[in-house]
Amino acid sequence: MSKIYIKYPCSEHPKEIIAERVTEMLHKLESKYGISHEFTCDDHCDLSGSGIDGQVKIHDDGIEIEAKLGFMMMAFKGMIENEIQTKLEETFSE
Repeated sequence: MSKIYIKYPCSEHPKEIIAERVTEMLHKLESKYGISHEFTCDDHCDLSGSGIDGQVKIHDDGIEIEAKLGFMMMAFKGMIENEIQTKLEETFSE
């Protein structure tokens, strides 16, 4: 099993704005890749999809993303990490 870990700093934004933008980003990922998400509290979200399970944690100074990739998804680890990084940069570049 392969793991993805991304810590993205965005301390220039209030935590509420970070949460709003992360939610928008997750909705886009859900419709594009079938990765569902469920917030268990204001700053923690569980992710699940075909071959991927993980979580997003929203901190005062940024976002922490951890995901476990199933066997079939391991070959796409680099591509998935790049896609997440790109989406984060697009989401928080404003």
